[in-house]
Amino acid sequence: MLNSRFTRQGGGTLTWCKPQLTITKSVLVGDSSLLRINSGSEITFWVANCYIQMKNKLEMLNLLKIIQRNIPTPQWKYLILAGDLNININNSEDSTTKALITILKQMGHNLCQTGPTRLDCMLDIIALGSGFSNVQSRCYSSLSDHDLILCTFQISKVKVSDMKLKIPNRKAADKISLDALRTSSGAMSFLKNIVQKMEKRQFNIMKEIKIKPQKNELMERILSIENEDEDVGQLISHYWNEMNSNMKNLIL
Repeated sequence: MLNSRFTRQGGGTLTWCKPQLTITKSVLVGDSSLLRINSGSEITFWVANCYIQMKNKLEMLNLLKIIQRNIPTPQWKYLILAGDLNININNSEDSTTKALITILKQMGHNLCQTGPTRLDCMLDIIALGSGFSNVQSRCYSSLSDHDLILCTFQISKVKVSDMKLKIPNRKAADKISLDALRTSSGAMSFLKNIVQKMEKRQFNIMKEIKIKPQKNELMERILSIENEDEDVGQLISHYWNEMNSNMKNLIL
């Protein structure tokens, strides 16, 4: 995808994938897109192609907020964030850089340290969730004014347990007990009825439930920043001071 800019410069995102991969693409905002990739062998992961034309904290926060809303929380570990945010990762004192790094940490993502991608600035990023291993990356010179980042990794099969949880089925247990009680003539027959009914269920009285997203209040506060000049460091400090104060009140 190549777009013209009011600055008369090109830009956008491009993803090349092998033909045996099944890809579902959705546009996030502007030139950024989200890919759900399945290899056909129970391995599914996500790639967020991110592009921000000029450094902008609020635009970056809005993009990350949209990405998170489109991916179930348990699957964040299988998400790759890649692209050109025009935010210099090397400038650790910059407020926008601090916000980006803090959110990546809250999401459990590791940022590939590729070195500068344009002059002495690291403007292009690849960040991977904890579901990826053996990650290696390096920069190569390219035809554009930004270097090319090549990243290799391994990914394990997405476990059902990452998306669902098994718990005792209280409704089924109550039904088995009441049915056994109605047809029993005493304690021994009651227990016998219980065993028979459990055998029909292959002694499985569990049910699967979807894991509810865990609320990350600190990340939500950062993503909700509306002032470009708001200091992320002060926001984080205020948050933890508030948490400590609440804990002290609970103890007292």
